[in-house]
Amino acid sequence: MRVHIIGGGVAGLAAAIGCVERGVAVTLYEAAPQLGGRCRSYRHDEFGCDLDNGAHAVLANNAAVHRYLKTIGATDRLATFGRHGLPFVDVRDRATWKLHLPQGLWAKSARPPGTSAWDLICSARLLWGSANKAAHTSLNASITAVEKLWEPLCTSALNTPLIEADAALLSTVVRGMMGWSGLRSGLKLPVHSLTHTYLAPAQEWLQRHGGIVHLQSPLRDVGKSNTHVERLIFSQTEVTVQAADAVVFALPPWAPVWRQLGLNFDILALSPIVNVHFRIAPTHASRFVGLIGGLSQWLWVHDGVATVTISAADAHMNTDGDTLAKTIWTEIAPLLGDPQMPLPPVHVVKERRATIRHVPGVAAYRPAIRTIFQNVFLAGDWVNTGLPCTLESAVQAGFSAGLACLMPGLR
Repeated sequence: MRVHIIGGGVAGLAAAIGCVERGVAVTLYEAAPQLGGRCRSYRHDEFGCDLDNGAHAVLANNAAVHRYLKTIGATDRLATFGRHGLPFVDVRDRATWKLHLPQGLWAKSARPPGTSAWDLICSARLLWGSANKAAHTSLNASITAVEKLWEPLCTSALNTPLIEADAALLSTVVRGMMGWSGLRSGLKLPVHSLTHTYLAPAQEWLQRHGGIVHLQSPLRDVGKSNTHVERLIFSQTEVTVQAADAVVFALPPWAPVWRQLGLNFDILALSPIVNVHFRIAPTHASRFVGLIGGLSQWLWVHDGVATVTISAADAHMNTDGDTLAKTIWTEIAPLLGDPQMPLPPVHVVKERRATIRHVPGVAAYRPAIRTIFQNVFLAGDWVNTGLPCTLESAVQAGFSAGLACLMPGLR
């Protein structure tokens, strides 16, 4: 048996790792010259360093990510931020605070200023949100609590504004944050880069254990019957899928192959993210800060780069990049020590199809890992894992797809 995995993001890598762990032969095909999909780093010549495609933060209790990193020997490649409370700054008046859950229920210092324990207690209904209900209808919090707590958490975790977000998915996020080893243990981000943490060690591990990785191998077409995929047609070669083989498609919901397979995921609306990178002096200490009151939402400073992330960024997709950068710089320059610091080299990345939009009822349209084809399985952060489109969801889906294709009795 061989498992053919199409797509070399972390979902495809997790599927490959799960199969190889169980002694199954794996060939992974990636269209790009490098692995990673959305979770990757790339060289920026002007900056003279690698840039990450966004700040992919994970919680300490993200079990699938922890298993993935432990298997490939990379658990030490994550740094912890906010262990004693996640810092926030209001860019309008420079007011600062730390968020620490669940301590905020009883400690004023562990929640945003102007909010009360009652704000959090009244929001407890959010812990049991309904899948077809908007998250904001489950809240009974003050305007201040919405602005300084629930909106930032929802927008960053779901890449969807609170007023549009699915209550059940936000409930899952909040339970994870308040659970043991959740937000109380801080957020974890790469010490150096996404490639150094999630991709290079995974590729090395696979190749050491007999996995085959083909880069620059875009899938052009598939040959299929009513029940099986029988051929994989790449730009340079054609692969016959044997009777005992399985295929895992770890591709985004807009990939052309879905129509070739008779599948259609166009009903899944997409939501954008903007990342703005500034080249700064490497003397600045690493930090991860939540921002409210302006365009910026999260500031991540490390290795001489300050990266600002704007989630659910629909309103900014048609704004000129230079304009965005100048506005954001006025917000973050004071946090870097000098409000008058001139604008440094900047790189703006607008990702129009970053994730699906996590609106009420979206779970009904997210596909299962199994498909109408007996030997075809899906992986990706957007399949129905019960989680929003996060790194944890992608890895969990990959492991689940890898396991499913090893169960011929259920195929």
